[in-house]
Amino acid sequence: LLGTPVYAPALLGLSALFFVVNGVQFWATQYLLEVLAVDPISAMSTYAATSATAPVLGVLTGGFAVDRIAARQLLRSAGAASARTLVARGDGTSGRRSLASEAALRTASAAAVRRVRVLASMQVAVAFAAAASACAPCACVFDDWRLVVGCLWCVLFCGGATLAPVTGAMLASAPRELRPLASALSTLTSNLLGYALSSFLSGCVMSAVRGNRRRQLRVGFTPVPGWSIVALACFAAALGEARRAPGAGAAIGRFVSEQRAARARAVRPPGSTVRC
Repeated sequence: LLGTPVYAPALLGLSALFFVVNGVQFWATQYLLEVLAVDPISAMSTYAATSATAPVLGVLTGGFAVDRIAARQLLRSAGAASARTLVARGDGTSGRRSLASEAALRTASAAAVRRVRVLASMQVAVAFAAAASACAPCACVFDDWRLVVGCLWCVLFCGGATLAPVTGAMLASAPRELRPLASALSTLTSNLLGYALSSFLSGCVMSAVRGNRRRQLRVGFTPVPGWSIVALACFAAALGEARRAPGAGAAIGRFVSEQRAARARAVRPPGSTVRC
């Protein structure tokens, strides 16, 4: 399972993502109160609004972006009408007339559509991880608490936007018979290398820093949002592996051509000949 090209780097990137999320949740309030000297009411209310809105909007935005990019790539590969049918039937939904029987669609188009969605998911993950990496250093540099909260909002928003695409790409890239194990391993790794490591590592850094409490918090909190750079590197590696996978466009186009030829043979009157 760990030898699966996309799964392993995406798993490490997802763990780094949870590292950032848990570290921000654990230390952000104390950082605002003790380092930036924000009054408790403003700090609590602002951070509550940030943690409640940013991840939710990010998850919705990331899922919408993957659907749009995957649909566009399928339209470009196989033509508008055929690709729309493949998207609808490949996701397990109904609504449009398929080009062939349900069994043919399952066997011929599911793998191709899955490759397109994995590629689109990693493209979205890399884009939002890059945005989070750009906002992360600013959260530890500014002394204006409003700018710091704004940067933390962007980091949490981008983290939420990568969560759904990466989770879907990990499970889709794993072999079907190993997907339960892949989900369990993802949960274990995210807890160990994400949630647990985040507070432990930042606490160790704070304990190693000499000085007052304000200096310890500033230095120890810096690696938390900066860890999004690790997530960006892992997602970029997973995107490279997804790009090296066999192209889905050729498979979809070949499938559509075969189905159109089959339909043309089916509707041709018996005994008719084709004139050149």
